[in-house]
Amino acid sequence: MAVYFFSAFLKSGAEWYEEGTAIYYALHLDEMTTPLAHLWRDEHWLTVPLTRYVWWLELLGPILIFTPLFRVPVRLLMMFAFISMEVGFVLNLYIGLFPFISITSIILFTPTETWDALARRFWPASGAGLTMYYDQDCSFCLKMCWLLKTFLGLKFAKIIPAQTDPEIGEILERTFSWVVVTPAGERLIKWPAMVAVFAASAWGRFLAPMLSWPQRLGNRVYDSVANNRGAFGDWFARLLPWQAGLKMPGWRSQTVAGFFLAYLFLFNLSTIPNWRLPFQAAAEGKPYQVKFPNEWQGPKRLLRLDQKWSMFAPYPKRGDSFMVIPGVLASGKLVDVYDLVASAPSFEKPEHLYDAKFENYRWRKYLSRVSTKRYKAYRSYYGGYLCKRWNETYGKADPLTDFNMYRMSEVTPATGNGEQAGADEYLATLLHQR
Repeated sequence: MAVYFFSAFLKSGAEWYEEGTAIYYALHLDEMTTPLAHLWRDEHWLTVPLTRYVWWLELLGPILIFTPLFRVPVRLLMMFAFISMEVGFVLNLYIGLFPFISITSIILFTPTETWDALARRFWPASGAGLTMYYDQDCSFCLKMCWLLKTFLGLKFAKIIPAQTDPEIGEILERTFSWVVVTPAGERLIKWPAMVAVFAASAWGRFLAPMLSWPQRLGNRVYDSVANNRGAFGDWFARLLPWQAGLKMPGWRSQTVAGFFLAYLFLFNLSTIPNWRLPFQAAAEGKPYQVKFPNEWQGPKRLLRLDQKWSMFAPYPKRGDSFMVIPGVLASGKLVDVYDLVASAPSFEKPEHLYDAKFENYRWRKYLSRVSTKRYKAYRSYYGGYLCKRWNETYGKADPLTDFNMYRMSEVTPATGNGEQAGADEYLATLLHQR
């Protein structure tokens, strides 16, 4: 939740709260927007309220999701709000794994009551009628049955020592195998028994047909495990010992967790340059900022705990860019080094910039940075890569000898100036010559 809460304070630009134009500017960053974003980014009646909604959600949502009042409905509402926002990012922006990681982390907030309700609705009698018989002298066998029952969701499946039933016990002794009795009364051993257990699971049944195919191989695997169950039992005894109840973290673990919680909370506080909400008047004098002592930087640097949630903060960029790299071959021919095309490059902006100019979001991030002054030193390495790539692709009979790097920059017009007024007017900046 720190991702959202501290991000709200970092989004201090007037575009977020006062003007409500942040989404408009974000969706005009053609270097990272999807075709869907182009369809509605100039609909100010929609982008303005959505901008303010996103900001308020990031500010209040992390607080409400922990509320003890009306806990289940409020938490589910906040989860829906955050996940729907992340889905909006996925549909409109190419920002890599970030929204998927966020959605995964938000799912962990699902209340126990919700999981129980889903189980009652979709798996009311999972494992009913299924019985797994094991050798009562084999602790490893019992643990395996419990692992299957637990992780396959076989709530109503029974686990019984085979020796309690003379007929089942005789099968176990004769075949040296566990025995699984299906709801239909069929008695199965070895690998077919494993397939039957998966088939009885609500989510494991989809794997059952695939598991049933290599039956001969499966039986060999089962026999190998059964013949070495003593060694497996010793291994399981150390790694998965029996416990009377759930072992909760002790005071030492809680102390370590509490330390890092406080440490990261303080570090996040220090990332906010001015603790003032957009609708608050600016304080006189120097803006208030929490200081993070230099002496405390060690754990952060050692464990890479750096956190600064500054995406689109304090406001989205008001322009985008792409690279055009014309080159000259030894023969004097002009070529397009960036796109690996043996013809003169075009300086026109592609209709869908991201798809046309970037292989993936990591390349987009790299190229957007290598063209800035801060990362100027890295351009020679990128240039070496371009030269090597061209000569490896087209051979050295007519090698690349010279090329220029141009960064084509476009400024997003302010809202109300027409749809992308002057969108084709790009400023070409020569970055590097070689």
